Amino acid sequence: MTILHKQLYLILMITWLRNTWCFLKGRWRSLLGTVTAIVVMMLPFLEPEIRCYFGLISEVCQNEIEPQKEPELVKQQENIDIIQTVKFQQLEEEIQKFKINRQKQEEIAHQKQLADEAKRQLGIERQKKLELELERQRRLAEEAKRQLEIERQKKLELELERQRRLAEEAKRQLEIERQKKLELELERQKQLAKEAKRQIERQKKLELELERQRQLAEKKRQLKIERQKKIDLERQRQIAEQEAKRQEEDKKQKRELAQKKEHQTLARIHQCTKEYSDSIYKGQCKNDIPNGYGTMTFDNGESYNGYYKNGMRNGFGTHYLPDGFTIQGMWVDGILSQSSD
Repeated sequence: MTILHKQLYLILMITWLRNTWCFLKGRWRSLLGTVTAIVVMMLPFLEPEIRCYFGLISEVCQNEIEPQKEPELVKQQENIDIIQTVKFQQLEEEIQKFKINRQKQEEIAHQKQLADEAKRQLGIERQKKLELELERQRRLAEEAKRQLEIERQKKLELELERQRRLAEEAKRQLEIERQKKLELELERQKQLAKEAKRQIERQKKLELELERQRQLAEKKRQLKIERQKKIDLERQRQIAEQEAKRQEEDKKQKRELAQKKEHQTLARIHQCTKEYSDSIYKGQCKNDIPNGYGTMTFDNGESYNGYYKNGMRNGFGTHYLPDGFTIQGMWVDGILSQSSD
């Protein structure tokens, strides 16, 4: 690649990299850089004649041009070196200016950042002042509200006190009137009581007279009755003695029969455990059937503690539910007949 093409490629690359120098923006700028890079990379692989046409060094170009234009090429080379030197100096100056501008931009950005920070600090201080002022106003409003509430409470208390006094006064008046009515009623009751007492006294006198007459007749009748009672008592005493002997013999026979039955029942009752489809019984059994006291535990968490007769609940027992409630009372043939709750 010749010096001219190198310079051209360098200028294109700098132009493509600098935003201020390149007139293309966005995707068009990217497309320009891509096409330039592809063309420069493809130049060494072109045909010798085409490379010679574009000014690239090749064997064909050297055979045709070097014998004829060697002095001119030397001059062109010198001119190109001078131009290249000048352009490199200009590029260095531009790069230096770019660096200076970039430093200035960084300083400006730093100053702007400091200014924003200071502004933010001022905003924070202003916000704090506003919050303090709002807090003060809120406290003043709460204090005023509290004072108003105290005054309103005092007014309510005074009004309630006035109403209470009025109610007490009305109650006192009603109590006085009721007391007067009671006194009048008591006076009337006293008069009625006196009249009733007089009537009772008269009635008592009549009753005493009748009682005296009745007692005389009763004495006569009692004498007859006593004589008859003595005869009856003697007869009843004899009958009672005979009945007592007979009852004593019957009781003795019943006790003997009860003892025999109890011995037979105790011999048949025994402890057992029976399993059903949804429950288990543990307790006393008779003929392999629950009889006596036992516990039935169900699969759903319920249970029953009490007395059984012929496999059914009979007697006092307690049924426990899973939620903690209990049903307690007397059971007859598996049905609760009397609850003790």
